[in-house]
Amino acid sequence: MLTCATKTGAEILGREHELGTLEAGKLADVLIVDGDVIGNISLLEDRKRFIAVMQGGIIKAGELFRSQA
Repeated sequence: MLTCATKTGAEILGREHELGTLEAGKLADVLIVDGDVIGNISLLEDRKRFIAVMQGGIIKAGELFRSQA
């Protein structure tokens, strides 16, 4: 499911060399969640479960962001 939204989407756009998977040198925004979102996608509705929201390698929100402040 998530692979279809990222890797496959990048391939369709012809941009798989720059985004779509988590690899060194690629662009990525990452959401780290407390729990198994594959088993229970509704976890994404609870922002308290967000451990970190990363953009460009920088933590912008989530529990880790708050603990850095």
